[in-house]
Amino acid sequence: MFTPGIDREDLVKTILERNYSRQTTHISAVGSGKNNFVYRVSLRASEPPFNETSPPLKFGTQALPPDTTEVILRLSDPDANLNVAVRIQNEVAAINLMQKALTLYPLTIVPKLYGWESADDANETGCIHGWILQESMRGLPLDTIFPNLPFEDKCKIISQIAQIFKAIQIFQLPQTVTQIGGLGFNSEGDIISGPFTIPLGGPFSTHNDLFKANLNLQLQAAERNVLIGGWRKGSDDNLYDRLQNFMKSSLIDDILGKTEKSTDLTLIHGDFDIHNMLIDLDSLQITALLDFDFSHVSFVAEEFLYSFLFIHGLLMGPIEEDEYVALRKAQLQGFQNDTQTSQIEEDKEKGQESVDWKLAQAWDEELARLNIQRPSCIKGIDEVSALHWFLQEISPPYFDMKRWLTSQTPEQQEKMRMEVKSTIERYLERWGF
Repeated sequence: MFTPGIDREDLVKTILERNYSRQTTHISAVGSGKNNFVYRVSLRASEPPFNETSPPLKFGTQALPPDTTEVILRLSDPDANLNVAVRIQNEVAAINLMQKALTLYPLTIVPKLYGWESADDANETGCIHGWILQESMRGLPLDTIFPNLPFEDKCKIISQIAQIFKAIQIFQLPQTVTQIGGLGFNSEGDIISGPFTIPLGGPFSTHNDLFKANLNLQLQAAERNVLIGGWRKGSDDNLYDRLQNFMKSSLIDDILGKTEKSTDLTLIHGDFDIHNMLIDLDSLQITALLDFDFSHVSFVAEEFLYSFLFIHGLLMGPIEEDEYVALRKAQLQGFQNDTQTSQIEEDKEKGQESVDWKLAQAWDEELARLNIQRPSCIKGIDEVSALHWFLQEISPPYFDMKRWLTSQTPEQQEKMRMEVKSTIERYLERWGF
């Protein structure tokens, strides 16, 4: 029986011994463990005769080869603000679809899965962690290499990222996945629509339902949050009333009514960026795409609202610093060299050079070359992105994170609160509330 206070490395050993009859020789933590505790585990190779009493394979997995001597084990963090009941199944189902989407890609870059257990299943044995056992992929973390590469090498890499993205974007979802939301399995092992990993509920039949549910979730979170106080504090003036008026209005329906009328759903990675990729340094070949915790199914524009930050492809909201507003304009209307030159000079004068304009344009051009849907050709994404970022401001997730709250003085917390309040007010003014 696993107790909540057990050492996580002991838990890793127990999982491998109990489920696979494999002895561990070394365990090392991988990454910073924001929503998961990830471990690289060295195993002693099995010797004949091989164990024939392994438990039945779970959906989406294959047998752990007896000669495999290194694996990755991911333990879900029970303190992450995620839906523990579905997050493991969602990730396993998403990995299976990603593997199929990238079948024709030259390399196998999505890891094989050898087993998993949801937190609900694990709780039956007294464990607070769900887990996934997966293949250990070769390569170095791309985010540690990419910033210092020459521009030509960066272009080689973003070309690969675009090819991977296209394969995912055009992948035909199975007929059992029909709604917007997360993923799971039915009793037959078919991948089906399910709730989101984030505590948003679902699945949803329409994008209108999705955005309205998100609005309700954010307003409820703001009510519970001690720092925000439901935006009812004395210094908040009438912000609470303005938010209520927004909720009662038809603005969400109006905005979504002007978007692309395509009913096609697509697979969304949800955190598709260089920190979730590995690379071979000699060949500059991407060797792995990782971390599908936030993967889900939605409309094509959504990936641009969650991913590509570090290659300057994330479509940010209209209320940002000047440089990012200029980048957003270029993403939506096209990159104009004279505008970029002016913005680069302005950024230099202010000491702000956060946008790599050459890389941003190269990414946009690569998407165009491969005929990938991108912000400039997705109808209505301008206001959809504004709505998306507005909803995130109502109750920013870091206001609920212990590690953020403990790192900030009360004065710093209040300063950040007032900055968020100002941003919300600017969005509301933009829409006439």
